[in-house]
Amino acid sequence: DRETRARALAKLKLIKNQVGYPEDPDTYSTLTISATNYFSNVMNSRKYSFDKSASGIGQLADKNQWQMTADTVNAYYDPTRNEMVFPAGILQFPYFNISLPMSMNYGGAGVIMGHENTHGFDNEGKDYNGFGKLVDWWQEETEVKFESKVQCVVNQYDQFEVLPGLYVNGKLTENENIADIGGVKNSFEAYSNLIRDDANSPSIVPGLSNIQLFFVSYAQGWCEVATTQYLQNQVATDVHSPAKYRVIGPLQDL
Repeated sequence: DRETRARALAKLKLIKNQVGYPEDPDTYSTLTISATNYFSNVMNSRKYSFDKSASGIGQLADKNQWQMTADTVNAYYDPTRNEMVFPAGILQFPYFNISLPMSMNYGGAGVIMGHENTHGFDNEGKDYNGFGKLVDWWQEETEVKFESKVQCVVNQYDQFEVLPGLYVNGKLTENENIADIGGVKNSFEAYSNLIRDDANSPSIVPGLSNIQLFFVSYAQGWCEVATTQYLQNQVATDVHSPAKYRVIGPLQDL
């Protein structure tokens, strides 16, 4: 409905982007690290993290503090701050490089950015408004239709057989699956609008068009080798689907 759409667009405009590293990064100047004692390093690191967290009790929240270090190869969306964070670690090959063609950057970093953006409107992010407050800003009829669509995603991923007799848990992974689907759609649309008539033109890779290279880049970002035991544990505990189905699933819905 128009009212919910308008509120969603208003929230979208308020999303804050944090890129590279925080304004005031932690220098770890008081953390003691040994070159020979791994156990003490682990314990000292844990104590350092605990003490730092405890020191913030009773203080105003530091809105510039990140949940990840700059070298982390990951990204996240925080609904309570309505912000996306992209550490320098993930803005590198194979996800992003200024020398790569835009098809590869959009298929890599672009999809990741679209993924985090979608978290702001998935079945958890939708409960927060543009200021990070728990507010019900959806029209009831629209929310009912949304939940019906979410169930379709759950049903879709429930059909993916990871190992003989072992299937993806669509309910456990629904948030991340929604974000994966939205991420590919967002980036694909953005890249298509950028390249327009050159979508089917030859890319830098012989035999592939620009748009085909977009999808190859996306799929390559999820290449992995996993043991049977790892996959069994992942299916049971991880809110993310196994890598193979983070490619197949979203592309089925594009």
